[in-house]
Amino acid sequence: MSSVAARTLAAASYRGIRDMDDDDIQRANRARRGSPFLNTDQAAAYLKLSARTLKRLKRAGKGPVFRRHSRFVQYHIDDLDSWSREHAGKDFER
Repeated sequence: MSSVAARTLAAASYRGIRDMDDDDIQRANRARRGSPFLNTDQAAAYLKLSARTLKRLKRAGKGPVFRRHSRFVQYHIDDLDSWSREHAGKDFER
């Protein structure tokens, strides 16, 4: 276990949060390094799609889960990973 993970686990135990597992710790570390939310252009680049394709999939209801923060569309990186796994090897209609 890394020193950051050990400190996170120690801090969680101190606060009385005993049910944190390694996945929770890794997600917390990713979030601490930067926001886990990506805008449309960033999400498209992460998925190796064009922003236009991602927007088209969103409109058709076939894209990854997104959130609207104020007027901004944001994609959580875990939702992008999940959507990618679910659609691995599938073709999309154009």
